Amino acid sequence: MTPRIRYVTCTKCGVRYRYGTRHVCKTIVCPQCGVKYIVGPTAPKHVCAVTPPPVTPPPVEPPPVTPPPVTPTPTPTTIHNLKFISNQTYRDVLIGGPGEQVRHINGAHDVLFENAILIGGGSTDVMTLGDGCGSLTNVTFRGGGCQCNLGTENAARSLGLNNIGISDDDASNVKNLVFDHFTFGMSNGVRSGCPRMNVEVLNRGGNLEKLHFLDCLFEQMDETTLDIETDAAHPTLLDILIQGCILKGGVWPLSPEPRWQQTICLELAPGARILNNDIGNSRWGAIEVYDRTSAANSGIQIIGNHIRGNVYLTGAHGVTVTGNTFAAGCKIIEQDGASGNTIGPNTYL
Repeated sequence: MTPRIRYVTCTKCGVRYRYGTRHVCKTIVCPQCGVKYIVGPTAPKHVCAVTPPPVTPPPVEPPPVTPPPVTPTPTPTTIHNLKFISNQTYRDVLIGGPGEQVRHINGAHDVLFENAILIGGGSTDVMTLGDGCGSLTNVTFRGGGCQCNLGTENAARSLGLNNIGISDDDASNVKNLVFDHFTFGMSNGVRSGCPRMNVEVLNRGGNLEKLHFLDCLFEQMDETTLDIETDAAHPTLLDILIQGCILKGGVWPLSPEPRWQQTICLELAPGARILNNDIGNSRWGAIEVYDRTSAANSGIQIIGNHIRGNVYLTGAHGVTVTGNTFAAGCKIIEQDGASGNTIGPNTYL
């Protein structure tokens, strides 16, 4: 009788082997952590103690970037030889050119210039309002500006090459003109400022009413920046306001007529208000109030400004100069019979 062969199962690895023979469990070494462990049908699963290196996905190429289309900047429309009429709006345009002058028809009213640039001069003002053109009412200049007159003055600056001239000489009325955030004396490609005055205002007939300059910039000029004059025979000038502006002053050129080189000159401009501006110096001071008639009370107010030159009250009466800050060395000078003015308190640096 053939003896029966008996088999047993290893309790560690689960491998069956012949009873009475020597059994050695099969082991292998972990290639990641180096630990030797048993393998077999029932051997416990080896968990490697070493964290496998992260799998870095292949780089993803970004999609090609298509640049946005370039929209060309439109060339502003240019209007030549403008003589404007009523109920018009001129927006984002160039107006004028060398040798041209912006004018208006008699009786023009309710006109808006918005971000418009005025170009011209050479033998005239760049723009004339009133002064032979007739009546004018309700005109607003908002943004934009007037370039430096393209002309060249003579030594005496008598050619009258201003940037803007405003006059009621031959007009029944010039009323309600507003310059709001407007730049006087923008560069014309050669220079900025003006060969004479940025703005010259003549109230010869007593028909000029409401002229406002609000938050405007006046570049340096070669004579007076802003001159407002009322004829002695017509002393009423209504509602003149210069507020929140920067007036850079004069470039101090030599001139046969040095007296008229102020930043602001008020020649008998009753009721004018100069409020909260930054006023630079010129050869003959920052401000001159010049009264040729010895009027009892001009009612002019100079309040809250930063002033970088002298203020001259020349024969002036009833002027209030208070709440201003004067740069070092600057002062208020009363001369030629000035009296009855209210001066101070002001701050002198």
